[in-house]
Amino acid sequence: MMAIVYVSLTINVGVAGFWGIVLGFFPRAHCRKWPYGEDTPGTRILSSLYLAIAFFSLYALIEPDRLYSVCIFLFGFQIVYKSLSAITARDFRNPVVLSNLLIVVIHSISLGWLLKCGPVAR
Repeated sequence: MMAIVYVSLTINVGVAGFWGIVLGFFPRAHCRKWPYGEDTPGTRILSSLYLAIAFFSLYALIEPDRLYSVCIFLFGFQIVYKSLSAITARDFRNPVVLSNLLIVVIHSISLGWLLKCGPVAR
C-alpha cells in the first residue's frame, strides 16, 4: 500500500512541477491561459508554491529516510490548501479546481495510510 504514497509524490512532481515551470517561466504559453488566465504577479507567486511542492516531493522520493516527515506535512498542507481553493474559486468547472479536488482525495488516502502505519512504513 506504500505505492499510494509514491503515486502522490509522483503526481506532485509531475503536475506541480509542470505548472510551476509554465506559470513561472513561460508567461506566453497558450496552455496556461484558460485555467490560470493572463500572466500576473499572482500566477508567478503560485508558480513558486507549485515549484516548492515539486521540490519537496522530489526530495522525499530520493531521500527515503525523510519521506515520512516530509509527506506528513506536505500532504496535510496540500489537502487544506487545495480544498480551500475550491471554496475560494467557486467555479467547479475550472480544471484547476477539479484536479485539486482529485489530488485531495489521493493525498488523503496517502496521508491516512502514513498516519496508520507510522514512520517505519516503507
